[in-house]
Amino acid sequence: MVDFILSFILPRKMVRHRDMNIFIAVLLFFVCFFVAIGSSNYVGASYIRKHEQEVLLYSELKNLPDETQITLFPVETEKTEAGTKQIKFDANIHLKRITHRSVLEDGTILNLLIVYDLDYDYQKPEEHPLNFDLEGYFRHVPSENEKDMLFLVTKDYLFYIHNHGAFENGVKYFDQAQEGSVYRVDDQGKEIYYLPKDETEIIQKNEFGDVDTTKWTEAVTADSPKDENGNYFKLFTVDGVEQKFTAVRRLNEKPIVALRTGFMLDYDSAEFYSFDLNGFSGKAKDLASKWYNFIVNVQAASIKLNNQLFGFLTIFIIPFLFIIATWLMSRKYGELTRFREYYVIAGVALVIPSLISFVLGFFIPYFSYARYFMFVQVGFYMFAVFRINSDKRLQNPEKAQTNEIKLPDKLETKPLFKDNLTEVENPSAEKPSQIE
Repeated sequence: MVDFILSFILPRKMVRHRDMNIFIAVLLFFVCFFVAIGSSNYVGASYIRKHEQEVLLYSELKNLPDETQITLFPVETEKTEAGTKQIKFDANIHLKRITHRSVLEDGTILNLLIVYDLDYDYQKPEEHPLNFDLEGYFRHVPSENEKDMLFLVTKDYLFYIHNHGAFENGVKYFDQAQEGSVYRVDDQGKEIYYLPKDETEIIQKNEFGDVDTTKWTEAVTADSPKDENGNYFKLFTVDGVEQKFTAVRRLNEKPIVALRTGFMLDYDSAEFYSFDLNGFSGKAKDLASKWYNFIVNVQAASIKLNNQLFGFLTIFIIPFLFIIATWLMSRKYGELTRFREYYVIAGVALVIPSLISFVLGFFIPYFSYARYFMFVQVGFYMFAVFRINSDKRLQNPEKAQTNEIKLPDKLETKPLFKDNLTEVENPSAEKPSQIE
């Protein structure tokens, strides 16, 4: 039993598996795959709850004490020609808003805003633009004891943005999305800053009560004045008081670029409207609790999906490429000559790294360390192959040696006869003695 366990650790003993059935070897890879990602998949929801401040950014929801009744609009969904699910347009709901304010036990005010924009099409924003002041929402800074929560319900996605895109623990506002800069850029890819051209552009307010910077039209140039902090600015007198207005960036023309920096939920893939948020009616704390648990499960499912993708890459694809490479380079002079032998040894060498990954998965999602752990897996396999191919003690006497001279199994000798040259041949004489 000890030798069997050591055969998965010591390369010199791994060679005992070289003639393993190829189907068992393939099965071993699958077992290692599920072991490596299994623990991370199992504790995904627990991991999200443990790190909710970094991942969810609205952990306040789970302990919301608000007993107030709240009702959301019911909607209908339909399948598109592309096979996705979207909300049917309803003029009675379109552009409607639901607002609610709750006070947490520590005195923090939680402002909930749900906006229904059932006409916005992220693929055709020119024809179906977003009917919400997204730039004003991102730019607004709530009071010190307030946090804002925005749910933007569109026909294709539900978007959630917490506290105007600001992360917890002092992390600065978002700047980048998957498509590149969240802000408008010039032909050289440099972000454009704007200043108010005159007094008429600083008196207009947005729906959040702030100066509407989307009305500013003067693009900053190298000649624009800078303050002591290096920021471009302009001075205007407002109600007899001189005020400084600092240059600002403008959001990308496509709202989806900024929206992707928050949480977005596809109705079809996540089956969002099987959840009670669709037409929910009940206490605010129950709504908050249901939404919190729902998002935890969605985030846990995302971890599981990423684990599977990275696991497939790091356990099946990358090792297979190294198996081919080592086989081609070592088969003519190494102890291992057949491709199947290299494939089997790779599967055997994968057992220990997979067990280590299983332990780590209870503390860290697999996909977050898979790309680094891959080097451990491949490195251990390469080390095992090198040790096997270079260890003279592992030569198999039953293995055909085509480059050596084959000797007979046993050397047979024949009797030698000694002739007496001094004697005359005499037929009647005794036969000479035999030498054995």
